[in-house]
Amino acid sequence: GFMCRPLPEIAELLRMPYETFRKSVRDALGMSPGHFRSKCRMEHAKSLLTDSDLTLEQIAVRVGYSDAFAFSKQFKHQTGISPSRWRG
Repeated sequence: GFMCRPLPEIAELLRMPYETFRKSVRDALGMSPGHFRSKCRMEHAKSLLTDSDLTLEQIAVRVGYSDAFAFSKQFKHQTGISPSRWRG
């Protein structure tokens, strides 16, 4: 999706200098674009973990992570539990 693109690329697509983009997102949402993107990824991941039979590797790639390890580490950091425990 759009938020899985590199942040400087998103700023370029919006025809904004990167720092202006970062400030605009922070002012509008109260968080950095990176934090917002990470939260969006995790919400999508939670939905996929709950409503699909996709493997962790497949979910990781779908939400923009390079592999299941990186995804699992970030998921646990944000939620306090592993993706497999979330899935139940």
